[in-house]
Order: sequence, then C-alpha cells, then structure tokens
Amino acid sequence: MGQGEYSVSTLQRYLKDTDYPASKEEVASNAQGNGATQDLVDQIRNADIERFDSVEEVAQALSSPPPAPMDVG
Repeated sequence: MGQGEYSVSTLQRYLKDTDYPASKEEVASNAQGNGATQDLVDQIRNADIERFDSVEEVAQALSSPPPAPMDVG
C-alpha cells in the first residue's frame, strides 16, 4: 500500500486501543504496538495535525496530499 491508501477499517485494527482525542505520537505508538507497518507509523508521525479526535480523522490526514515544499530560493 502506498501513501494515503489505508482504509478506516485497516486503521481501526491498528488503532483499536487508542483513546481519542490522542496526540499523533500516541496514535503512532499504538499503531506500531498493534503491528502497523513502519510506513504507516511514519505517515502518522509526519501528519500535519498534532491531535486526532477519531480514527476517521487519522484516515483523512493520511489521505491528504503532503504540503508542497516551500521555495526558499
């Protein structure tokens, strides 16, 4: 699976013990503890949002395209 291709049902399996609202580090740690791939854990840690209110919000954050790099030239 590539970036942003995680279904809510897949995320629910990896985030089954998460109490929302939860920080992205809590969400990432729970996902890792429940056998999520390192790619998914990294995507959660790199999300633009700092706190998630639901698994659906996690899915939405992962499906959003990453922000364009800023031109510092």
